[in-house]
Formats: sequence, structure tokens, C-alpha cells
Amino acid sequence: MSLLTEEVQTAQSDTWFAGRRDERFFNSDWVASEFSSAVSLKIRSGRLPASGQSVVLRAFNAIIARSFEVLPVSRENVRTAAQFTNRHELGLRGGDALHLAICEAHGADICTLDQRMMDAAVALGIGAVMPA
Repeated sequence: MSLLTEEVQTAQSDTWFAGRRDERFFNSDWVASEFSSAVSLKIRSGRLPASGQSVVLRAFNAIIARSFEVLPVSRENVRTAAQFTNRHELGLRGGDALHLAICEAHGADICTLDQRMMDAAVALGIGAVMPA
């Protein structure tokens, strides 16, 4: 989200991502739903005009097509996410657990600005990167 809309971490994310143009990035089909939800929340809360929705979604689709390999979401990923959320000490919500389950299944690191997600990834033995 911080690459495509104005956030506290936008400059940090832009710099980090720009410095990794030659790296391989992954995304999942689940991210499209999460991103659309975040855009809608920004509109409902007045942080993005409704007229900006199509612009942001087009930019999202363009960056995904250009820079990411999209990973599918499987039933096994959903089951693993449920197991992760059963670990109450991790404090994971379902969506975050699903991101981590997909990363685990594909041997990919999670890239996040969310410290709780970082901590959960480490506890689960999943590689994690926080742009800095």
C-alpha cells in the first residue's frame, strides 16, 4: 500500500523497492483482496477520494504485472493459516496468517512494515524482511 498511496512509510518503501529492481518478488492472489480492502477503507475514512480508487488499482495491477510472480492460494494454505491463528500468542488475524502460510509453502520471505507480522514470521521460522 505504501508504494501506491501516501503513507508514513512511503519514502522508505519507495527507496527500498527501487534498490532491489534485480531481485525476484512474489505476491499472492490473496494480496489483491487485501489491497482492495485497504483502498476501500481509505475511501471510507476520507484519506483517499473515491475518484482515486481506479487510479490506485490500475497502478497496483501494473506493478504486480511488471515486478511480481503471483502465487496461488491453496486449500492447504488456508488450513496452515488456521493453525497459525490457533497460536494465540502470535496475535495473528486470518489475513496475516494466510500471507505467512503462502510464504511458508513457497519458501518465500515475507516483506512487511508490520512488526507483529515480523515477530510472528520469526516465531514460525519464516523468513521476514522489513524495508529500511
